[in-house]
Amino acid sequence: MRDRDTLFAVQWAGLVAQVEMFGVYAPQSTLIEHEEMVGSAVPSIESSLINVALSRDPRERPHELATIRRHFAEAGARKWGVWVVGGDDAGASAAKSAGLHLDSTPAAMVAPLDDVAGADAEPVDFGTIGEINDAAYGLPTPKLGPPIAQLPDAVHTYGVRAADGEIGAVAMAFDHGHEDTAVWFVATRPEAQRQGLGHTVMAALMSEAKRRGNRTASLQSSTAGRRLYESLGFVVVGEVHLYEEQLT
Repeated sequence: MRDRDTLFAVQWAGLVAQVEMFGVYAPQSTLIEHEEMVGSAVPSIESSLINVALSRDPRERPHELATIRRHFAEAGARKWGVWVVGGDDAGASAAKSAGLHLDSTPAAMVAPLDDVAGADAEPVDFGTIGEINDAAYGLPTPKLGPPIAQLPDAVHTYGVRAADGEIGAVAMAFDHGHEDTAVWFVATRPEAQRQGLGHTVMAALMSEAKRRGNRTASLQSSTAGRRLYESLGFVVVGEVHLYEEQLT
C-alpha cells in the first residue's frame, strides 16, 4: 500500500464525505462551510457523530471554532463535535480552548483490496441500517436511524441474515476520490452476535468495492471492532479524536 500519511489522508477524506452527506441529506440539516472547515448540523439528533465538523485537509488543524460553534447553536444542535487528528497537540488544544472535551479515540484503518475473498450479502434499506445501528449501540429511541435513512443511492448498502432469518449485520460504503471506499456504520444486532455476520458483511462490501475499481477501503474503528477489521486486512494508519460539547 501507499505510505502511512497518504493512507491517513484517504480515510480522512471519507470522514469529510460522510459529514457532507449528513449536512445535505439528513432531515432539517444544515451544511456548514467556513474557512475550509465543514460540518453537518442536524438538530433533531443529539449526537456528536452526526453534529460534527472537521478541516477538509488533515494537515490543517481545526480552526475558527468559535464561529463554527455559533453555526451549530444557531442551527439548533444540542451537541456538537470536532474531529482532530490523533497526536495533533495544537489541534487538541484548540478544541479544548473552544470548550470541547475528548469523547473517543477511534483508530484510522485502511485495507488493500488486492486479495479480497468474496461473500454473499444483500442490499438493505437505509432505515434498517439505522435501526440496527441504534440497537447495536443500545440507543433506546431512534437516534442514528433518521439521518441514515435519508442518505442518497450513491451510498451502497449491505446486509446479511442471522440464524433467525432476519437481517443481523449491516454496513454502508461510499466511493470517494478515485480509488477508496469509505466504510460507514457497520453494526450487528445484539441478539445476532457471535455468528460471524460482521466478517461476512464486510467481506461482501470489500469484494464489491474491488469490482467497482477501488484499491482500498477505509474506516474508523473502536477498540471493540479492531480485531474484526484486522482479520480482513485493515491496518492502523493513525488515530482520529472526537471532541464534543453539550450546547443545551
